Amino acid sequence: MNRDPGQYRETSDARDAEMVSYLIDVLLLHREAAFSSEESCPEKNALMQWSQVGRAMLDQHPVQE
Repeated sequence: MNRDPGQYRETSDARDAEMVSYLIDVLLLHREAAFSSEESCPEKNALMQWSQVGRAMLDQHPVQE
């Protein structure tokens, strides 16, 4: 996360904390977590979630050997 307006438009520290918590839960801990978004359109919300975690949103994580 950064505050460069050309790269990232979010300005809320609370929103950033929610996103970091979500990423940790889904990507590192393989837990289900609610994706926090102000987007009301379900299709756009799903696309936003996919852009953050990809297949992990479907609980599909790479197999670790």
